[in-house]
Amino acid sequence: MSRTIQGMSPRRFVEAMLRDVLLGGIEDVEEAVSTYFAPHYEQYVDGNRLDRAEFARHVRTVRDTLRGGEIEVREVLFDGVTLAETHTVRGRKTDGAAVVLEVYTFCEIGHDGRVRRLKELTHLLTGGPADRALSHVH
Repeated sequence: MSRTIQGMSPRRFVEAMLRDVLLGGIEDVEEAVSTYFAPHYEQYVDGNRLDRAEFARHVRTVRDTLRGGEIEVREVLFDGVTLAETHTVRGRKTDGAAVVLEVYTFCEIGHDGRVRRLKELTHLLTGGPADRALSHVH
């Protein structure tokens, strides 16, 4: 059982995925999503289910909402199939307001190295009541 994902250490994979998908490291949203997420991807975040198309819309919304940010990957565990990780998102919205989220994630990684299923809980540390939906808005 491989302990790498797409040729990267699990930590490096998570850092690349978050940078490329959420922060626009890969500019084209569909290309970014296709690089890291399987065709039948599904996400459960804070009690909300998103399919792959909804997730792509979510990514576009996040990119449109934030004008910049950074993501700190704090912990990563990988057993060859299941990836567990925590990260903190610090962003600045287009209106200038700060938002900080703590994120706890479990992912199922497919044989092709892409995420098949993701379960996520978020905790808003800084931001207004509407920012609680930033993790699943689309």
